Amino acid sequence: MKIIGVDVGTSGLKISVYDTKVNILESDIENYTVQSPFPGIVELDPMITWRAFKRKLSHLLKSENVEDQEYIMSFSVLGDALIVADEKFYPILPSILSSDTRSTAYSKIIRKQLSGRKLYSTTGRFPHPMSILNRLLWLQDHNVVIFKEARWYLDYPSWILSKLGFTPLTDYSSASGTLYFDIYKKDYDKEILSWANIPREKLPSLISSGKYIGNLSEKVKQELGFSKKCNVSVVSGGMDQICNALGTGTVRPNQMVCSIGTVEATTTVLPDEINQEELFLKNYFCSVSAIPDQFVTFSFLWAGGGSLRWYKDNLSDLGNHVDSNHMAYDDIVGNEIKPNKEIFLPYLSGTGPPFWDSMARGAFLGLDLSSKKQNMVDSLLEGVCFDLRHNLEQLKKAGIEVKRISVVGGGSKSSKWLQIKSDIIKKPIYRLERQEGGSLGAALLAGYGVGLFKDLTEIAQKVNQVGQVFYPSDQFSKLYDQKYKIFTEAYSKLRNIHKKINSIYQFDV
Repeated sequence: MKIIGVDVGTSGLKISVYDTKVNILESDIENYTVQSPFPGIVELDPMITWRAFKRKLSHLLKSENVEDQEYIMSFSVLGDALIVADEKFYPILPSILSSDTRSTAYSKIIRKQLSGRKLYSTTGRFPHPMSILNRLLWLQDHNVVIFKEARWYLDYPSWILSKLGFTPLTDYSSASGTLYFDIYKKDYDKEILSWANIPREKLPSLISSGKYIGNLSEKVKQELGFSKKCNVSVVSGGMDQICNALGTGTVRPNQMVCSIGTVEATTTVLPDEINQEELFLKNYFCSVSAIPDQFVTFSFLWAGGGSLRWYKDNLSDLGNHVDSNHMAYDDIVGNEIKPNKEIFLPYLSGTGPPFWDSMARGAFLGLDLSSKKQNMVDSLLEGVCFDLRHNLEQLKKAGIEVKRISVVGGGSKSSKWLQIKSDIIKKPIYRLERQEGGSLGAALLAGYGVGLFKDLTEIAQKVNQVGQVFYPSDQFSKLYDQKYKIFTEAYSKLRNIHKKINSIYQFDV
């Protein structure tokens, strides 16, 4: 038996094949690019992800050259995206991704007509353009024909399962991003659906993570490149950050995993006894985990690693470097840690919690004629870390003292960045030996779904070990503290200015 873990992300897809002891056998990645034709619009054609999945899976299966094999498969999938599809599950529109802000105005409408506090006590969330509810309200007003004639309002987990020949199913962790899912009853909220005029029959059915769904048909196996003799079981997966937490062993209360990718996203396991009111007041979600009866919260910096990519593509001499992933970034970042006066606000795509300010924008501060490119890069790295420090402080005020921070993702390959992060937040940073994250978490769910693993918490802690620990040093602590105070003050003072800048580019899609 072999396990296939598939990680469908915002900017790429990764497939990893494991044995039953969760040793990685093979892995392959394909990158793709989201589309942003106008400010605030962030889209992805779902068929791009499907074709990437088929290509990479077929390639891995050919390299195995096994005719008779037992496989189990599950998925880690990008969250909070809306796919509008016809009766044959073909996407009518590009999917609207989590960082898309076109539906910002509907947050005010939802908050006004549905009690924000009541919404939070039911869904664990508050009105925000990343919710699928916001987008469906936008669709009703801006494309009423498609809204009415569409057969399905899906997310990526349910859409992928439909492409595999199953009834559209979404897991609880993914459904948590809709703003109409009751995280305690594990069902859609009838009152919210009625208010929003959303027919339940157009939504995917619900299932917990790590549940056996069924076996692939002969037709689908052939399409994907499996041998006729192969048996392929499919198990329900989870939202990418939830799978990332599993794959990194972040399964105990007060543990955090920080994924440093295009988006820097953190997942923190909440204590068994949580003060929901404090979480609400601090603007943090309460979301369903893959582990039964466990809840997590998130932070998002939409342009975390994306800020560095933006710099590389637009301001660096290495924008067209032949290796767009590692070599170019290593050359840009360098190795020397030397804080300078420059400060960067990393809000090129708005902020996540606690501000949830979709109008926030990036800014370099403190530039003068002596500023060098390396100063700007270093301030960019620091700015991403300052945002994490602010989130840690706010979580602590809400009663959540993060005790352990693990890191994965492309940005975690930079030892310099991790040392800066440790120095700024004044906590150890644990870089793990295995960097599969989401695909590994999906594999654990697959094994759990067929009874290969009996306890998710136990296996998640077992499979990933610490590779290197970065401890905070006192060398630059006072300087970072001073810069952090200016950083937080700068955001506050520039907030209204950024709103005015955005008003220049108002548009109606």
